[in-house]
Amino acid sequence: DFMLDAASQLKQVETNTISAAFSCAAPRVQMLHRQMLQMEHGHGCKEISNIPVMRSDHGIARALALAHERVAGGSEACILFVVMEDEHLLCESLVEQTVREQHGLRCETLTMQGCAERLSLGKAGDGKDSPPLLLDGQTLVSTVYFRGGIGKNCYATQERVAARALIERSGAVKCPSAGWLLAGTKVVQAALATPEAISRLLPNQPDEKRRDLLRALTRMRAVGDAKAEAEAVSEPSKYILKTEPLGVWVDEDLVEKVTALKASGRQARDYFIMDKLCPTPVPDVTFVRDGKAIATGPGIQELGLYGVCLGDGLKNELQSCVGYLVRTKPLGEADGGVCKGVAVLDSLMLTD
Repeated sequence: DFMLDAASQLKQVETNTISAAFSCAAPRVQMLHRQMLQMEHGHGCKEISNIPVMRSDHGIARALALAHERVAGGSEACILFVVMEDEHLLCESLVEQTVREQHGLRCETLTMQGCAERLSLGKAGDGKDSPPLLLDGQTLVSTVYFRGGIGKNCYATQERVAARALIERSGAVKCPSAGWLLAGTKVVQAALATPEAISRLLPNQPDEKRRDLLRALTRMRAVGDAKAEAEAVSEPSKYILKTEPLGVWVDEDLVEKVTALKASGRQARDYFIMDKLCPTPVPDVTFVRDGKAIATGPGIQELGLYGVCLGDGLKNELQSCVGYLVRTKPLGEADGGVCKGVAVLDSLMLTD
């Protein structure tokens, strides 16, 4: 996720290595905005091409199909989607629908409890280190896509914890693996966004490139950093307090929360103080929800890029950007969540 700061410097807000939310809805919004331009200005409207449409749904489906092929070969295997217990939004099932429609592959869905009850390991074949993952003891599972199984509440029982460990030991492609999931946590991102970490991990890059990378990252420091706490309490308008997986505090709420965390004396490793970005707002944004204009006013945007990567830990067979998402929220709102009813899906309009 990226935002422009007040100096129009593109800053990376965070990286999410979990399921690609709205990856199927984003291109539909882009096509809708193109259609609206055409309806308003006629079929000869040249500005239509200024709204880029990137089929992130197709790109993610292609990556899953490639992962499936690497494990399944010509066998009758399936891709397993691990879903949430209370899943109810249509957009949450569009990824597997796209896989079925575009590639004709069998897709199955299970909750983490379902994984505990129906998954097992087969016998590893000759020359293979990892045993196959089986559904109901018969069907090979080529790939496991975690839409559920990404939060603490998904592992309420030892059965479910054991099921995740079983999946990790198997030869199925994991999307994401446990390591890749942890790499996307804020505690890891905070540890990586330091001059020392960048120098250690990129020793062969020129100093100027390393400085450019550091400038492009939004500074994120854990609660417990005395300097960060003091700066946030004294000038709360310059900072945002976040926690895993979701939770945002700003202004006086930030001061109150940081003070309470310090007073409790407990380790607050999952709370992070981030520098607040202040992009230039776009004026006269019309916010539409349920087919009705609910507000008009200044808005700020966040750009999300969808990436796919397929590798074995030593080399990557596939690594590319397959699409984008724009979220627009009213100026003054700290939380940019679409599902929370704060932000709306949007599109880019390219200009000279």
